Amino acid sequence: MPFLVAAMFAASYVHVVSAIQIASQQRLAVFAVCSLVIKVLAQEAAKLYLTKQSKSPTMRSMVVIVATPTIMLDTQLRTVLLCQDSASLKLVGSVLLAVAEIVFRVAKTLYVTRKTPRILPKDQGYSSSIALQTSTTQEGPIIIAHEFLALHSAETYADMTAEYIAMGCSYAILVLFYSHPKFQLNIHGDPTSTHALQTTTIVTQVVIEMLVDFAAVVFEIRRGVNFDHINADNTYLSFFSAVVALANIHISTGIYLNPSSL
Repeated sequence: MPFLVAAMFAASYVHVVSAIQIASQQRLAVFAVCSLVIKVLAQEAAKLYLTKQSKSPTMRSMVVIVATPTIMLDTQLRTVLLCQDSASLKLVGSVLLAVAEIVFRVAKTLYVTRKTPRILPKDQGYSSSIALQTSTTQEGPIIIAHEFLALHSAETYADMTAEYIAMGCSYAILVLFYSHPKFQLNIHGDPTSTHALQTTTIVTQVVIEMLVDFAAVVFEIRRGVNFDHINADNTYLSFFSAVVALANIHISTGIYLNPSSL
């Protein structure tokens, strides 16, 4: 049920975006801000739902519920950004997206790691994630604190995974439908130079995203967030990522390239 709701929300968002005409930098800025706000609200709603369940949320449920709408939202935002004519606008937009991402991640990590000591008894304290991991067989606040950190690490991993899937989907859409009138990427200037510019923009976005993730992960690990437990679900996460990526491209192109949306 939660996955169905997340998928319906994401598909509805694509329908709305396909009807929006973004012809100015102001509209692009408003669209980007609204997309980021909606993404954060969707993630928080998903996390709130999972924390209200009687059973502790698993890594799989977190990835499914958090990553699905995130992939859809980020794909639309990055596709719109790549369709802009100005190379400087694409670069500035990519940098601003990276800044917003790292600010959100740092803020969430600080909130989680500062809330964790208040969950623990005063005599336990909170020095590192190792103390929590070695005490998971105990009952009470220590387990709650451990699950709180595990939930945050699962959310962070799901968000990171969704970012890269969204980037890949947006690039695939533009590569496969490069000459389609909806995107109009080959009508300005020399197609060869335009393709080179798109490639440069894509590489720049990937490099920026990798630098942001590296800096954010280092900060999160130093604050006690542990990602080791994620390795147990590698096979499932790989399969899920592939399925969602294909579904995302199919839904996005099906809606975007519908004659009524042109």
